[in-house]
Amino acid sequence: MSHGNKSNKVVSQNAQVEGLKEGQSIQVNLVQEKEKKKPYVDPPEVVNYHKQPKIACVFHNLQDGKKQTDVAFNYGSGPNAPVIHLKPGKVHHYPQCVIDHVNGITVPNYDRVDNPDGKGEYAPGVVGPPTKLYMLIPQVQQSEPKPELQAAAS
Repeated sequence: MSHGNKSNKVVSQNAQVEGLKEGQSIQVNLVQEKEKKKPYVDPPEVVNYHKQPKIACVFHNLQDGKKQTDVAFNYGSGPNAPVIHLKPGKVHHYPQCVIDHVNGITVPNYDRVDNPDGKGEYAPGVVGPPTKLYMLIPQVQQSEPKPELQAAAS
C-alpha cells in the first residue's frame, strides 16, 4: 500500500508509551544523526608542491618536433591540486617534484614480433629504452663575478 511520497521506516529501538487508549495514534519524529566528517587533508604530492622552493626551468616538448604545443595537467588531486601549464621555450617556476614528474613521462618503444603460437600474427613487444616526451630543464643561476676576479682581469 502506497501513501504518496511518505516512506515507511522501521525503528529498531523500542519505545514505551503510557496513557494511550486503544486505537489512539501518536506521531513520532525521528532525527538521524549525521556522521562527523573528517577535515579534508591534501594528498602528499600537493603538500610537497606547496612546501618546496620553486626552480626556474625551461620546458621542451620532445614529441612535437617543430610544432611544440603546450601541455597542461593537474598535479595531484583534490581542490588544492595545482594546474600545471607548460609552454615550450618559456621559463617556468616549479618545485623539484614537478620537474621530476615531467622529466619522467615516457612512452615505450614497440616493435612487432612473431606470436609464439606460430599463426603468423604479430604482437607488440618492447624494444630499447622508453622515449622521453617532455623535458623541464632547470636554469643555471649566473652569479656575478667576484670583485677580486674582476680586478685581476683588468
